[in-house]
Amino acid sequence: MEYCAPFDPTSSYAVTLLLHLSCQTQALAELGYRALGSGAPFGRMLVGLLTIYFAVIGYRCLIGGRIGADVIIFAALRVGFVIMLATQWPAYQPLVFNLATRGPEEVATQILGAAQSGDSSTAAISSRIDAVSASIAEVAKVHDMADSSPDTADGVRDEVATPSGRVLRSGPSSESRKALRSANRIMLASLVGAFASVRIAMAIMLALGPIFVALALFNVGTGLFAGWVRVIVATMLGAVVVPVVTLIELSVLEPETNALTLAFQANSPVDSFAEHLFITTASFAVVGVLVLFAVARAAMALRLPPFPRQAAARTQPTVQTVHHSEWRGHSAASSASNIERISRAQLLTRNIETEIRRESADGEGRRVAGTKGRDGRSVDDGRAEPFVTATRLGQSGRRAVARQSLAQFQRDAAR
Repeated sequence: MEYCAPFDPTSSYAVTLLLHLSCQTQALAELGYRALGSGAPFGRMLVGLLTIYFAVIGYRCLIGGRIGADVIIFAALRVGFVIMLATQWPAYQPLVFNLATRGPEEVATQILGAAQSGDSSTAAISSRIDAVSASIAEVAKVHDMADSSPDTADGVRDEVATPSGRVLRSGPSSESRKALRSANRIMLASLVGAFASVRIAMAIMLALGPIFVALALFNVGTGLFAGWVRVIVATMLGAVVVPVVTLIELSVLEPETNALTLAFQANSPVDSFAEHLFITTASFAVVGVLVLFAVARAAMALRLPPFPRQAAARTQPTVQTVHHSEWRGHSAASSASNIERISRAQLLTRNIETEIRRESADGEGRRVAGTKGRDGRSVDDGRAEPFVTATRLGQSGRRAVARQSLAQFQRDAAR
């Protein structure tokens, strides 16, 4: 990136590398978003997606679909949300970019400040990493110089003057030297790798943010948008826990390296310290992987609120519950509270039948055959018009005979 200083491999390794990665990832996120701005081909594609979105709503209205007020309000909010975050960097920067890049560091500072674990800034942590690495490397290097000195005739190694002016007669065993070098490499790889992986993943997701935000226009793309939100949350949680785990590890490594340095200066055996350093760095490397996996699983459990269904789905027939109390051939006790689930078409048919009966009985004031007078007897004065019950639309009524399978028929016949 143009405004990031080039990486200097000759200076302190951890400080230079982590600060360089921090600058590069922030620049990647910002410049990647600007590359997908409104003037880019993506901006024209977003205009096409918005056109399709409004066209779908318009065609649904033309074919008779009912669109409720809640759907219209949600559609307006969805379009405004997409336009604001996908095309406007002044809106995207405080709501998403600053929250993802600066929020975790502030949270980690509050947590570690309450625990009095020291400064959690990237520069302070990387300086402490370099100090531990330099102490381990110095001990391993000096003992390598002692091993390279020739032995005397009686098998005793001559004294060797180190660059710092100290005189060393013998060094640790070869296994301890390998343990020191391995501990140094594991520490640098695990700590720098944890910082770099979280920051790079966050930068890539922030740079591709406009694409995932645009996919939230349609229900088929809400899954990808929800996945993007989960990854952003996972990287934010990772940016919080990585400094915490690093400072806990440094709180163990720094006393061990101090003890190693004191034993080295006193020409005492350092084999046990080398073994302890290797175990500590290897254990915390595993702990770091498990912690990142745990926060990723926690972020993947995030569920966004469900989006309202399309208006067409709201106009589909729904299953309704209707109470009826006439079951011929059954007792009155069993027919008092029966429930039948019927479709909207069946309900419409029953409503039409009811309307036909009402119009036939009361439409022109004519008396229907079968009506009763004041004395409770049937009235038939010759002027009554017989009422013929119409056949139910779509079906001939309830099945008169219970459905019976072939196996059931054979069992009944065998009895």
